[in-house]
Amino acid sequence: MKEIRRQQIRKFIRVNIPIAIAVLTLFATTARAENSVTLYGIIDSGLMYVSNQNGHSNYETTTGKLSGSRFGFKGNEDLGGGYNAFFVLENGFSANSGALQQGSRLFGRQGYVGIGQTSLGKIMLGRQYSPFELYVGYLTAGIRFGTSLMTDPFDLNMLGGSVRFNNAVTYESPDYRGLTYSVQYAFSNQAASAGGLGFANNREFGAAIKYLRGGLRAAIGYARLDGPNAASNTNGATYGDYPGAFPLWFKRLDSNLSGKTSSAALAIGTEQVITAGGLYRIGNIELGSVISRTLIGKLSISGASTPDFNTANGRFDIDSLELSASDYLTPSYIVGLMGKFSNASLRTGAGDMSLHWWQFGLGNDYLLSKRTDVYAALAYESAAGRGNAAQITLDAPSSNSHQVAFTVGLRHRF
Repeated sequence: MKEIRRQQIRKFIRVNIPIAIAVLTLFATTARAENSVTLYGIIDSGLMYVSNQNGHSNYETTTGKLSGSRFGFKGNEDLGGGYNAFFVLENGFSANSGALQQGSRLFGRQGYVGIGQTSLGKIMLGRQYSPFELYVGYLTAGIRFGTSLMTDPFDLNMLGGSVRFNNAVTYESPDYRGLTYSVQYAFSNQAASAGGLGFANNREFGAAIKYLRGGLRAAIGYARLDGPNAASNTNGATYGDYPGAFPLWFKRLDSNLSGKTSSAALAIGTEQVITAGGLYRIGNIELGSVISRTLIGKLSISGASTPDFNTANGRFDIDSLELSASDYLTPSYIVGLMGKFSNASLRTGAGDMSLHWWQFGLGNDYLLSKRTDVYAALAYESAAGRGNAAQITLDAPSSNSHQVAFTVGLRHRF
């Protein structure tokens, strides 16, 4: 009798223990799939030649010309009922020196937490891109194949992805048959009774809509910034992020007109951007177009050397049109062309000025593997208008109306 019982116990163990292990393994695998933390990153480094930077040619090493070098963590937790919590912490660094970027922030590229539901959309809180940067920016030649050499003048329309917003609350809708929308408000974190503009001192509102269907991608977006480079609010939405290329160009313009070294300083009261773009794929060919209008009001100019330039109520309006075409010659090799025209009006204490820029670019990107690629890009910019200077992306301006830049780089994703 005892022997029979021992045999039954051994049979039970033989049959059921493997089943139990299999069930536990299944649950563990499911848990890992639903609750995860992922480490990821990009290292992008290269070389660049610029024909004229403040009167001299320059050869330099570069970082992040095609994709900003970064490492980050992203996590997801299944809360049940279609709900999930998630986060992104993304650091930006120089591949050349290892130094922190984005104002030496630890997680300067992005840092937010959110909660979402399948049919309701998601809400995110923290340091983020504006919706129009994500929706329209990804249609531009610079993001797709051309490197930052093909960004609009000074990246004032922010489509080059150089600006993030602190204190931001963002809602993004679910996908409605290819249509998605998103709205964002980034707080100034300043009381209404505080100095400067108070509650409006360095804040942002943004919204965008995108549509994806078959080979078509289209998007439209809007943003308004108040006091975006306000030094009086170090806790504001864009403190330390606002494009620094615009003041550099303005100093060069002032020097060209006055013949003297410029000490001009700019304080921007308001900025509005409206932009739209489309991308259509036919076989291996993509055709793209992006337009933008940027309006800068209440522009305060001080310290200018040009007579009567200084003002407390200037304006700078700039319109840009970009056309691009790219071809996947093989599944691992893309070649693209870009042409762009930008027209601007500058109002100072001396009156109105008309300025414009022509930009042309050629980009190549070749995949060595799924994670590693090499790229090259060539850009040319010609400026016109009294005293105007060429300035390709965020690099130093030319001393005259022409500038050429060429870059080669290696990018690895992990």
